[in-house]
This record gives sequence, structure tokens and C-alpha cells, in this order.
Amino acid sequence: MSRNTILLIILGLMTVGFAVLLFLLTKAPALNRQPNNINQTQTERLPVSITQVPAGPVVLLLEPFQAEISQGEVWKVSVSYQNLEANIQAADLILAFDPTLFEFVAVENLNLNYLNPRTMVKDNRLILSFVEKQEQTEISQEVKMADLIFRPKRAGKATLKPVFELGGNGSQVMVANNDKNQLSQPTTISATVK
Repeated sequence: MSRNTILLIILGLMTVGFAVLLFLLTKAPALNRQPNNINQTQTERLPVSITQVPAGPVVLLLEPFQAEISQGEVWKVSVSYQNLEANIQAADLILAFDPTLFEFVAVENLNLNYLNPRTMVKDNRLILSFVEKQEQTEISQEVKMADLIFRPKRAGKATLKPVFELGGNGSQVMVANNDKNQLSQPTTISATVK
């Protein structure tokens, strides 16, 4: 088994475990415990109401929207997430591209608060995962995640299109206190190689 396959399995297990934990924490009935030294007739139950505030859709921003590149140069694509109401705990980013026009080279300038346990190219798609290193106390409305470096192979016009599919097969973002994908429909960017 390759290292990427093992990391993919670990990330999948972590995601499932996290979803189960969130489910249990939000759906578990409250324990009915009375302290031993208090008479039951002197205690009264107070109603408790917990409301989960839904977060707005997270926006994936890939920049620049259009680029012109000469042979020998690189296409540097900045990846950011905006409209955050909670910290990103994990994100999968799947980008469709034409590997006859561009070659993926590297992830650079990775945000210091995140790990990048998975980076692979498969079936004309670049597949990336980002995982929060530890819970952050400050919430930022925008997170610049990383820069992606592509090298042109030949002249032509290419697009970099986020794959956005339901059912966990596409790009997704999991934020704190919410177990549903928070990513809105992202946009496509393009580059022309001269």
C-alpha cells in the first residue's frame, strides 16, 4: 500500500469518527443525576434549550481568475476560504484539470495552522486534504490555505475547475460545530499558455 493510500484511509476514518462523535454529542440524552446530598424534593428541573446556529456557506476562492503564462513560467494558484463563521476543521479540495496542458508541481505556503496529509493526481484531478493541527481559539472570516503550483506542458487554454458533488465525492469543508459540508458552489479559473 502506498503512503497516500494509507493517509487517505486514516483521513477517512478520522472523518467518520468525527461525524459519529458530533452525532453522539448533539443527540445524546442528558444524564439524570442527582447529587447524593440534596433532597429530591428541594430540587427542580430547569428547562434547557440548545440551539445550533447554522453557518452560511463557505466560499472557496481560487486566484487569479485568469492568467497568461509563458512557457517556462509557473501558474501559481492561491487557495482561500471566505465567509467563515467557525474554524475549518478539515477540507477536501478536488480540482479537475487537463494534465496534457499542465503538470501539478507542489503545494507551497501552507497555512501554519493546517496539515496537508493528502496530495495526489488521479484521473485528471488534483486531490488535496487539509486538516486543522489543533483547535484554534480565534475565528477568522477568511483563511488563506495554500498556493498550488502548476507547470505548463504546451501552449493552449486550460481551466482549473473545483469538483463539487454531493455524497462526499467532491470538494467539501467541515467547520467546528457542524457536521455538514459547508462549501458553496465554487467557481472555475483559467490560464492561457503562450
